[in-house]
Amino acid sequence: MKTESNSLFSLLAKTRDTRAEFECQQHVHWFRNKSFLFRSLKPEIVADVIRHCEYERKKKDDVLIKQGDSGDRLYIILRGSVSVYVIHDQKDNPADVLKQVNAACNGPDFDRSELGQYVWTGGEGKCFGEVALLKEDCIRTATVVADGDTDLVIIDRNLYNRSVKDVLEMEYNLKTKFVEENTLFKTWPIKQKKLLVVALKKESAKYGSYLLRQGSIADHMYFLLSGEIEITCDQSQFKRQYPELWREMETLLPGLLPRRHSETPHERLKRKKLQRKVLQMCLLGSNESVGVYK
Repeated sequence: MKTESNSLFSLLAKTRDTRAEFECQQHVHWFRNKSFLFRSLKPEIVADVIRHCEYERKKKDDVLIKQGDSGDRLYIILRGSVSVYVIHDQKDNPADVLKQVNAACNGPDFDRSELGQYVWTGGEGKCFGEVALLKEDCIRTATVVADGDTDLVIIDRNLYNRSVKDVLEMEYNLKTKFVEENTLFKTWPIKQKKLLVVALKKESAKYGSYLLRQGSIADHMYFLLSGEIEITCDQSQFKRQYPELWREMETLLPGLLPRRHSETPHERLKRKKLQRKVLQMCLLGSNESVGVYK
């Protein structure tokens, strides 16, 4: 896989008019596996994207997109990651927003907090910047910054119109419908709803995979569109997760905790088995959410 990706980067580093058709065909399968955007496209369309896209490599803290600026291209991450920031308060005028972003980018000490609220981090296979191509005003709705060395495929408007337009428009319309119909966002202002649509990303999880792990930092909220999610709890992690509460329990409610100094070997073995037991809490289905409380 690494050899194939290096071969692809070497191909993309060539000028578009020197990329041979057979070379592009060789990487269609890799591209389709890398990003959902290409999975439903015909192989010849993916090959066309590979042959005519642009390729860039960015370094940490390089600003790829500025909120309030005009846009006519979308990006797909081949390697690395980017973070997205949005200025919510004040300024309905894109020119004023762009002025603030430029001031933050051109200052002596680059501070991401001046780019607005952190919204989302995208890694390999994710795309961003498509909203400017979906909307008529072509104004960027967020600022995007590279988190480290990042390899990007760039699709301009002409290539977009003949390749991925239908896929992205369908996804954008589905996200808009979800926000409009969800009672949780019923009282939100129109501007906030539009920003939410931009931030939402549709993902698929395979059977048995983990969305959230107990004890890890929760930085995402998930809305379940279809399928089921099982919620489990590993009680052996409570002491590590809640050390202060555990100390209070040891002081105030010693009778509820095991008396380890007087345990028999059988009692100790039984306690350890119970601590390792993973409890099945519940199942979540369509229209329910995960990660609301963190």
